[in-house]
Amino acid sequence: MRITLTALLLCLMSFALFFRDVGNPPDFLLDESQYVGSANALVAHSPNPNPEAPPLGKLIVAAGIKLFGDNPLGWRIMSVVFGALTVAGLFLWVQLLVEDYSIALIAAILALLDNFIFVLARAALMDIFLVGFVIFGLLAFTAALKLDNISDAGRRAFFLMGGSVFRFRLRLQMEWCRYTRHRRCH
Repeated sequence: MRITLTALLLCLMSFALFFRDVGNPPDFLLDESQYVGSANALVAHSPNPNPEAPPLGKLIVAAGIKLFGDNPLGWRIMSVVFGALTVAGLFLWVQLLVEDYSIALIAAILALLDNFIFVLARAALMDIFLVGFVIFGLLAFTAALKLDNISDAGRRAFFLMGGSVFRFRLRLQMEWCRYTRHRRCH
């Protein structure tokens, strides 16, 4: 119960920290213009102006735009959500990996205060989605190997190992053009 409650509190604290003043600056930040333009095109069912980047991250940004509008909040809200989930997922993964509450909490707090996570969780860039999928893939893989309370080996393999493969596949989708020679990538 303590681990679940801590993960939930870390997620909420992370969300609050990342969400604070997320609409500032009101203009594009870093490479947001490329991804927001593509996300808007996906929302409008128009041709993608940035086909060289993989579509999954742009679809996630498009969901935020669809929910909150074409403004800085709409562009960045899904990054805030993924950033908060990534911090909580990191806590759960480290807890499973080392089975030490204090070390897992320290790892999560360090991640929460890390500039890399902080910046990526507040910008409509693809990297926070990639990091989130990697963390949750590692969490699912570690859970499949370490959790003893999963009685049926077939269920363990299907749900947890399959879940980790699926999450790593999502991560790969985030970097599609690096791993293929797709004609639209070059």
